[in-house]
Amino acid sequence: MPEQAREVWDQFLLALSGLALDADLAQTVGDGWDARGTIAGVDVVVDVRANPTVGDVLALAARGNNGAHKILVAGQIWGPAREALRGQGISYFDGRGHLRLWEPPLLVDTPVPTRRNGPSNVRPRGDSPSAIDVALAVLDGTTAGGVRAAAEVLGRAPSTVSKRLAALRAAYLVDEEGRPVVPALFEAVLAAWHPVRLPLADLPRPGAGPVNARLGVGLDDPDGPGWVLADMHAAAAWGAPVVLPGDAPPDFYVANAASAARARALLGDAHYGRHACTVAVAPAPYVCRRRFNRTAVADEPFRAPSLVVAALDLAADPARGRETLDLWSRDLPPEVSRVW
Repeated sequence: MPEQAREVWDQFLLALSGLALDADLAQTVGDGWDARGTIAGVDVVVDVRANPTVGDVLALAARGNNGAHKILVAGQIWGPAREALRGQGISYFDGRGHLRLWEPPLLVDTPVPTRRNGPSNVRPRGDSPSAIDVALAVLDGTTAGGVRAAAEVLGRAPSTVSKRLAALRAAYLVDEEGRPVVPALFEAVLAAWHPVRLPLADLPRPGAGPVNARLGVGLDDPDGPGWVLADMHAAAAWGAPVVLPGDAPPDFYVANAASAARARALLGDAHYGRHACTVAVAPAPYVCRRRFNRTAVADEPFRAPSLVVAALDLAADPARGRETLDLWSRDLPPEVSRVW
């Protein structure tokens, strides 16, 4: 068993012990399963993976098990794969801290302490702006041209990009060819996607040169960094099936906290319902460096972020975001790679 697989396997055994579940499990070789045995008297077979996809879950469901209950043990299991596991009646251990064993009389579905979320509370630095920058570049294909080319677009040192790519590979979020592991990388970025919006009394306007320059909007420099549309306006700019009233105030991302502070000073604070727009500091600077002219789709003078950013904003909506994202996915042009 590879070293990282052994680590999550040890976490799984620790979780069983912490719940006082009597487990008699032995690692196996050559029969397609990583372990066999019993948990609380229930016959089980176990498959150990890093970041399983929905396809992995369906393959696991089709695998023979001689009547034993199937358990998937993984370092991290993201939303679609977790839903597929429940739909296929497969139990699982998510190394981020959740155990589900659902085979009567064994009925367990609970958070569990692990080495990642235990008393030390040490978390990997996967939510830093530079980590999100590189993850976004992988998701939208910018890194396909190599580290140096990606570093130039990102505005970061090649050594930083290389280091972050290595960390993503070690976490099984990027493959050896530098391509994203789908949807695991998207879900990992989504877990760190928490923009905080500020309602403003006014909004930037084309032709307001000095004010726009102080705000750093970038209307007069479309190839440089600047403000980008966010949320529903970004999704609409990319053709997503969103309902957007004509008078709906736009939402924007700005590059940093200083830009947000200038926006508040020059455009004024407001209350929701009486605001002209909102701004949020982008979760990573790359959001405001990678800008697209989408006027052919949306009648907007402002630039849109990458399609991946628009998809993340949709997925982060706890109401109907995922539903809208699924509907949009059916109509994506063939040249667009679905990474969620």
